[in-house]
Amino acid sequence: MREVVGDPAAEDRVAEPGVSDLVDVTALPLEALLSTEDTVLSNALRRLLRELADPREAIAGWSSYQP
Repeated sequence: MREVVGDPAAEDRVAEPGVSDLVDVTALPLEALLSTEDTVLSNALRRLLRELADPREAIAGWSSYQP
């Protein structure tokens, strides 16, 4: 069975300047983006907002080691 990762035709395509395959959400208010039920974007935004509201100190793996 052959696994298809992407669109082979799209891989050879050269993007035009100013043109993107990404969805432009810059005109949407943050509340509208967060109100979506279970999307990758809304989950990432919620996580970012939680981390900004309660920043944690970065911990290196070697400094938290307890034998």
